[in-house]
Amino acid sequence: IWCTSHLAFFVFALTDPDNSVPSAAAPALIGTTVMTLVNVFGPITGCGMNPARDIGPRIITAATGWGATAWHSVIPYTVGPLIGGVLGGALYNAFAKKKKSTASV
Repeated sequence: IWCTSHLAFFVFALTDPDNSVPSAAAPALIGTTVMTLVNVFGPITGCGMNPARDIGPRIITAATGWGATAWHSVIPYTVGPLIGGVLGGALYNAFAKKKKSTASV
């Protein structure tokens, strides 16, 4: 959850047109963010921050006869990143997004 929430927060921050990050720098900064998150969370979780990377092998493993063993840790590695992505986006919108002024001059 935490790894994906950090990633989503930084992607929102780096791609928001209201921020001062140049659009040409965003890909390199997102890559640096991913590299940092892999180095921090990789030893702990195997860097399971992408549920699409996890669900495909689980489906194939279950289909090839491993049964319930394939679904043993589906919550932290498939559902967790989905929750983390929503959490990161919500935290960015709630606390870091620049509010547009509605007052007229």
